[in-house]
Amino acid sequence: MNREKKFTLTLDTFLGLRESGDEGAELKIGGSPRMENFLITEGYKLKKRAGYRILCTLPGKVHALWNGYLEGRHYFFAAAGENMYLIQNQTYELVGDINAGGKITFTPFGGKLYVADGERLQVYDTDAGCFFPPQYYRPLFSVATPPSGGGTFLESLNLLTGATAQRFSPDGVSDTFVLAAKNLESVDYVMVGGTSLYRHEFQADIVRGTVKLNTVPAKGIDSVDIGYTRRQNISNIDGCRFVLPFGGDNDTRLFTWGNEAYPSHLWWSGIPTHGNGLYFPADCFNTIGNGDPITSLTRHYDRLLVFTRSASYYLYASQKTDDMGIQYTSFPVFTLSPDRGSLMEGPGILMDNQPLSVGESGLYRWVSTYQRDERNAVLFSRRACETLGKADLSNAGFFDRESKGELWCVLDDRILIYH
Repeated sequence: MNREKKFTLTLDTFLGLRESGDEGAELKIGGSPRMENFLITEGYKLKKRAGYRILCTLPGKVHALWNGYLEGRHYFFAAAGENMYLIQNQTYELVGDINAGGKITFTPFGGKLYVADGERLQVYDTDAGCFFPPQYYRPLFSVATPPSGGGTFLESLNLLTGATAQRFSPDGVSDTFVLAAKNLESVDYVMVGGTSLYRHEFQADIVRGTVKLNTVPAKGIDSVDIGYTRRQNISNIDGCRFVLPFGGDNDTRLFTWGNEAYPSHLWWSGIPTHGNGLYFPADCFNTIGNGDPITSLTRHYDRLLVFTRSASYYLYASQKTDDMGIQYTSFPVFTLSPDRGSLMEGPGILMDNQPLSVGESGLYRWVSTYQRDERNAVLFSRRACETLGKADLSNAGFFDRESKGELWCVLDDRILIYH
């Protein structure tokens, strides 16, 4: 008579979820093909995870969240439905509206919180308690301009606004000054010697782009300052869905992408020479790759990784000098991997200071970004390959819970946690 042998296995070391072995190996003892609501302690023991509760119920699908500090005060924002809400004490307050047609990005920059939704760029006003379009910088297009026009170029046009300024050096004879554009929307101000003129003290021809003063100004250098607004398409920047601060060693600029009309374009903000306001110069952009849409950007030390769905690149801040001896910052682009891109859309994340990317076969971490080598990207999600293989990873959400040493991967119906 055959007797069935009993086999008892005692485990004191748990290895977490293992839907398949590493590199196709058999399931290791200590791993489990199913593991829900548990975590592994530092001693490889099982511990049940803490529960959760509903903070509040918003009137619409939640698109994005942001939690942090502005001017020393804590804020928690949610973009839900077609609105933005400030959440406090389990209640919510309406603070703005959004375009709910796609992904939305919250980004802190310069002590302020910006939000991009593919329709307009907004910023939170802590005094007013709501989101508004940001203050736009009026670039100084040219200086030392003779009354007949021309002058010395100084700043490019601002893609966010048609507002422009020019400074003229009067010759003591001419009363008419020719602007750098015609068919204007308006002439906004005229100053002579630092004093603003009243509307009845000059005549503006917005069709011809000229301004005639009632009194001929004295000869001088840059003593006539004229501000005007061009007719300009401002959809390049407002049409972007993603923003990220970067600038090399310091995050002094905003980088933006995700414009459906220009999917491979990457724009960055400039630094004004005078005054305040957000400034996206018309000549500050790069076209990445061969036209494949940009999906994600990740800061890594003094460089910025740029991913498309099929390839990866990097750029960094480079100081240049133009023909006039003026220094400026450029951001040259180099190929990191021609075959390894990322499906993840929006600002990327770091795990243990290593950039992450999302491929068809799972999650990758980049062990090096300083040389072109396919081995730089290492697949680390084999243990969850079955779950990830069934998910739409382009719509997955990621959160680096650094305080707990955890990476959260949020899928449609579950959350995978890598410890």
